[in-house]
Amino acid sequence: MTERPALQIRGLSKSFPSNGNGTTHALRGIDLDLRPGEFIVVVGPNGSGKTTLLNLLAGDFDADAGQIVLNNGKNGTAWLKMPRWQRATYLARVHQDPRRGTAAGMTVWENLRLACSRQRVPLPWSFAPPTHDRQWFIDRLERLGLDSKIDSRVAELSQGQRQLLALELAILREPVLLLADEHTASLDQANAKKCLEATVALSQESGVTVIMVTHNLMDALNYGDRLIVMRDGAIERDVSRNHDASLQLNELIALCGYVA
Repeated sequence: MTERPALQIRGLSKSFPSNGNGTTHALRGIDLDLRPGEFIVVVGPNGSGKTTLLNLLAGDFDADAGQIVLNNGKNGTAWLKMPRWQRATYLARVHQDPRRGTAAGMTVWENLRLACSRQRVPLPWSFAPPTHDRQWFIDRLERLGLDSKIDSRVAELSQGQRQLLALELAILREPVLLLADEHTASLDQANAKKCLEATVALSQESGVTVIMVTHNLMDALNYGDRLIVMRDGAIERDVSRNHDASLQLNELIALCGYVA
């Protein structure tokens, strides 16, 4: 039996007023299947619809047309008709700004406990956490090089450390879908590489479906299972990592309209 997609997107469209000069068609009838555990990288020039797609999935605004079905049962669930709070139980998001997604005034440990409030460690704040649960978090943080920071305030972390924590917090929520919106753009090269490698490792371990938007074409070629190129609100190319006709850098530059 063929594995059912985690999400099925059909005919998804969205337009916005264009400074009083007509309408901008941000998405034009997008059809897309997202499979469980798949890591999808989305690229394209500014205005191609990448962020609009993520915002629609997150529930930031409504679609003009189309439907998204979450295959979590026999008949599936209409994703776009869910209240935003309910949709949030199925997804997590890592933003470009490392300050988003973490609570700066709390310690790393407190952030981790908060992320697990409805999952593995639903502990009252007034009670000391069991030692074995704390060690479980330390072991996870060690892989990210953050184990020594467990009692540090998040505001004291570097940008790279904070983004790694934001990624860990997102995964700990056990989402069906993880949206990574330019989540390495504000990091230096070394921290960006570490964050990308952690994204791959954590997504593989958890089996979460990932959609990562990036402007870095080398990252687009080097990471993920599948590469989607968007232009003018439509999908220009959809290439599997294992496909023989994988995109080359010069072709990807041309498709994205960048200057080599």
